[in-house]
Amino acid sequence: MNRRSFWKRIAHFLFLTASIAIAFSGFAQVSPSVSTTLGTTAPARPAFSNESSACVDCHASEVKGYARSTMDHSLRLAGDEPQGTVATSSGSITVKPSSHGTWQVLKSGGTVEAFHVAYVIGSGNHASGYLIDISDHLFQSPIAYYRGRHGYGLAPGFESSRDPDFTRPVTTGCLFCHADQSVPVIGTRNEYASPPFHALVISCNRCHGSAAEHLADPGPGNIINPARLAPAARD
Repeated sequence: MNRRSFWKRIAHFLFLTASIAIAFSGFAQVSPSVSTTLGTTAPARPAFSNESSACVDCHASEVKGYARSTMDHSLRLAGDEPQGTVATSSGSITVKPSSHGTWQVLKSGGTVEAFHVAYVIGSGNHASGYLIDISDHLFQSPIAYYRGRHGYGLAPGFESSRDPDFTRPVTTGCLFCHADQSVPVIGTRNEYASPPFHALVISCNRCHGSAAEHLADPGPGNIINPARLAPAARD
């Protein structure tokens, strides 16, 4: 076998190996370690329903009042987020807005990886956390923006990490307090439908039950009033 034929076979073998790995990647948790060049096209921004629109005709003042609450700002699509850098023991994490969305660039151990920020979690009154969506798998960013500091720092749970990364999966339990009903893929830890939520923020349905049933037969008897529930049920 001549040298050229040998290397062609090696290249063919590597291609087949990579193809098989991609084909079976859906059966395992997706690794968030994805090298990306800043400025590449970000994922399309998903559209979400507005659950409160069904309630506003009869309950305008309540809907407007809720819109001023922190719960109505518990989750949003990422936009042009503030620039900043967090130093780590082995490198840094830098937030870089661009024309293709906001990216968080991890420099660690001589490697550079960029992660597109999909969602901002938290009202922002105290802090804002960030969710990374990779192949419909959600991961938590290791940094957060703290309003009181006017800058970034390590996110809760990462404070003692010497080498924070983007491998922490975001489960349904993490999302329950901040998002409307999530749509997980059964049998996975952090894979979700696209988009991963019925609606972004916590909607009226969370506390009052199905709006559809109430609209079909409006009346106090088929809507939940949390004030009348026992404390355990209300929580």
